Amino acid sequence: MITPSTQPDPIDKLLKEIMEETEQELQQVKFASFFQRVVARLVDMSLITGITLGIGYLAFSFIRKDTPESAAYIIDGLKQALPAFGIMIWVTLYSPLMESTGGTIGKRLMGIKMVNDNMEYKKPRFLTCAARAWIYLVFIMLLIIPSIASCIFVLFNDKKMTFHDKMFNMVCVNYR
Repeated sequence: MITPSTQPDPIDKLLKEIMEETEQELQQVKFASFFQRVVARLVDMSLITGITLGIGYLAFSFIRKDTPESAAYIIDGLKQALPAFGIMIWVTLYSPLMESTGGTIGKRLMGIKMVNDNMEYKKPRFLTCAARAWIYLVFIMLLIIPSIASCIFVLFNDKKMTFHDKMFNMVCVNYR
């Protein structure tokens, strides 16, 4: 008959140490609050709206100078397309470029940034940020309810992640 060892199992001891280190690292990371994310989004939306309107009015003045006889008809059509143009600027340029380089202007002002949800918390890749932005666009196009639900999900999640964050394994952290 084999007598049981009185010393602890080295594998169990190692696993326990790893679990304790992981818990300590998670406690050190401060995730961005719902308020920080909302303010950052409002700043970003205001900025993109301003850029879109600026580009639109530059185009309108060019159209008025180039084709004055049919300018009103063309400008009326373009005014209807301005919101879609703004969303496309957001999804194709602003969000992916800014998130992959450290965060959008609104997030930088609020002291938060998007990072990969692994133990290294590194900046996400451009393609990951682009895919995340396109998924959020799909949520918006689905009658806005999924995008609102995704943002409210932050309130009920330990890491304060939205649906589109969770899909791409990203978290928004407070770096101040």
